[in-house]
This record gives sequence, C-alpha cells and structure tokens, in this order.
Amino acid sequence: MTDQKLHERLVALERASRVARDGRDGRDGVDGIGSPGSNGADGKDGRDGKDADPALVDAAIQRAIGDLPAPQNGRDGKDGQDGRDGVDGKDGDRGPKGDPGRDGRDGKDGAAAKPVSYAFSILRDENGLIAEVIATPL
Repeated sequence: MTDQKLHERLVALERASRVARDGRDGRDGVDGIGSPGSNGADGKDGRDGKDADPALVDAAIQRAIGDLPAPQNGRDGKDGQDGRDGVDGKDGDRGPKGDPGRDGRDGKDGAAAKPVSYAFSILRDENGLIAEVIATPL
C-alpha cells in the first residue's frame, strides 16, 4: 500500500470518528450598488453529536494497519553524488637538519681505448708563424 493510500484511509478514519458537527452558518448579504446590505440570518444549530464507539474506532485502525504490506528486502538504491573536494592543507614546519648521506660507490673504469695514430699538417701564414694545425687519424 502506498503512503498516499494510507494517508487517505487515516483521514477517512479521523472524519468518521468526528460524528458531532455544528450547523451551517447563515449566508452573508449580497454586495450591490449603493449601501451594503445586512447580513443574512444565522442558520439553525445542528443536532448534538454522539460519542464514537471506541471498539469500532480500534477495529477500523487495526484493519487499516493490517492492510499495510510487510517490508521486503528490495534492491539497493543508487549511489549518492560525491561531495566537493576539501581544502588543501597547509605545509608544516621544517624538520630538524638530518645527518649527511653516505659516500657513493666507486665508479667503473672505462673501456680500453684502441691506439690511434695521427698525421699532423702545420700551416703557416706569410710571416712564417703557425696559422693552423690539422690532425688526421691514420
């Protein structure tokens, strides 16, 4: 049973339990052109109400509650939306200076080089001074 139907049944139950009512009010006078008219005469009072039978009211409530379906294990609902990201934290104070690091490992020797022979050419300028030295591998 939906919440709407339950609400309607409970409202109907409440109305049924209120048996006593007042009479209707009299009608107001009709507004017209000129001076306002007088109010109409009051209506007759209604008859006195009766007390509701408590056993009848209890039975009606038990019947309305008995019509409610028993809860069942249904499927899970959808995940909610993720919240906003928080504010980034502030950096803390700098810690004490640490001990110096250890020495690194010794390096490896490079590969042995092949012996290379060169032929040198010396170029001189017009005054006989060395202008350029060219080394050509053999």
